[in-house]
Amino acid sequence: MQKAVKYIFAGLGLVFIDQLVKLYFFYAQNHLVSLNGGGAFSLADQFSYYQYVVIVLLIILSILIYRSQELQKHPWPIVLIYAGAVSDLIDRIRLGGVIDFINLKIWPSFNLADVMIVVGFIWLFFVGFARSKESNRD
Repeated sequence: MQKAVKYIFAGLGLVFIDQLVKLYFFYAQNHLVSLNGGGAFSLADQFSYYQYVVIVLLIILSILIYRSQELQKHPWPIVLIYAGAVSDLIDRIRLGGVIDFINLKIWPSFNLADVMIVVGFIWLFFVGFARSKESNRD
């Protein structure tokens, strides 16, 4: 339980940092910001209940983590995914969209929360890949 508290506080810290950075760009650097009303790549523009889908997915992920010993062994990618999802969900509920401030011109604009989610999923993928490689050696 003490270990779980460490990860919860780390996740809340990441959410806090992401929210501070978004607020800075939203209020101080407004010309660099876009408010994304849809989901990833604005795919949810057609779907007005996107935030409910995110909440349901977080609940499902929570159940999977609770039941999976393997996922419990790798908490940091889960912390990143949760922190990114919660931070974007805060924006969506508070503002009706997500503050995106990173624009590479060759990719749709995004934010730190999106980076956390992607890095978390890539990390989980490699953990699963390494595990499957180890089981093939046996």
